[in-house]
Amino acid sequence: MLFLLALALVAALVMAGLGCSGSGGGGTGSTSSSVATDATGTVGASTTLASVVPGEHLRDAKASLAAIVGVPATDLKISGVSKESLDADVALEWGGGKAEVDSSTGRIYLVSVTSARASSFAPFMPAAQLEGKARRMVAGLGWTSDMLAGMGFKQERTGVLSEGAGIYTTTWNAHDSEGAPLDGFAEVVLDGRTGGLVRFSLSRGSQGTAVAGAIGEHEALAIAQTCIYLKSDEVKIPLAGDGSLILLDKSVSEEIKMLTDRQITGGDPLLAWVITITGRVGDKNVGGTVYIDASTGKVLEYVAAPAE
Repeated sequence: MLFLLALALVAALVMAGLGCSGSGGGGTGSTSSSVATDATGTVGASTTLASVVPGEHLRDAKASLAAIVGVPATDLKISGVSKESLDADVALEWGGGKAEVDSSTGRIYLVSVTSARASSFAPFMPAAQLEGKARRMVAGLGWTSDMLAGMGFKQERTGVLSEGAGIYTTTWNAHDSEGAPLDGFAEVVLDGRTGGLVRFSLSRGSQGTAVAGAIGEHEALAIAQTCIYLKSDEVKIPLAGDGSLILLDKSVSEEIKMLTDRQITGGDPLLAWVITITGRVGDKNVGGTVYIDASTGKVLEYVAAPAE
C-alpha cells in the first residue's frame, strides 16, 4: 500500500512538472527561442539582425510601405537582407512581396511586389496621372523630389509607358556637382493600368551621395523643438520629457529641400530641413521656423513666428 502511494506521489510530481513547463516555462522558452533565432539569424554572409532594433524609423517605414502596397502593417515581417545589399540592413516581407530598408533612417531602398497585376484588357491610365503617382510613391518611400535633387539625382525625361509589358517606368540618374554622370540611380515601376507599385529600387552608387549622412525627419524635428524652446524668451514653452513641445493648437510642417538663400546657408546651396512649429501658451502665440543643415544637424536660422 505504501509502495502504491509513493508511486502515485511520484507520478503526480512528474505531471506537475510537465504542466509547469508547458504553460509557464514552455511558453517563455518558446518566446526566447523565437527571439534568439531572430537575433542570430544570418543576413547574407556576415550581417546579423542583432543590431537591428525595431525603433520609430522602422515603424514609420512599415507604415509607409503598408499604405503604398495596400497591406496591414502587421503583415510586414522583419527578415534579413542579402549580402549584396549595400544600403539596407533589414528586409520587410509580406505575402505579395519584399522591401529592403535602412532601419536607422527609415528610408526604403528596394521594393519588389509579386502579387498579380491588372487584366491586360483594362485601359491604361493617363501618363500624367502615372507620373504623379510615381513621384508620390517615391516620396512615400522616403525620397522626396527635393531630396533626390539634393543628392544629384536628375530625371532625364518623363516616365515611359511600355504597353507591351503593361508597365510605366520613371528613372532618376545620379550626377556629381559638376553634372558628370555617376552610377547611382532611382527607378520606380508602376502597373500602367492601376498605378500600383510593381518595383522600386534606389542605389547611391559606388561613390555614394550626401544623403548617406543626412539626418532623418525625427532627428530634425527634435532639433527644431529644442531650438524653439530655447529661443522662446517672452513665453517659456514647456518641453516634455519625450522632447515634444507642450502647445495648444499645435501645428507642425516639415520638408527637406535645397536652400539657395545665401543669407541662411552662408554660401553654396545645401540640403536642409525646414520645420515650422506654432501654437499657443495661454493667450500668447508662440513658435517659429527652424532651418537645419540636413547633413550636419546644425541650426542655420531660426525665425520666430509673429506675435499676435
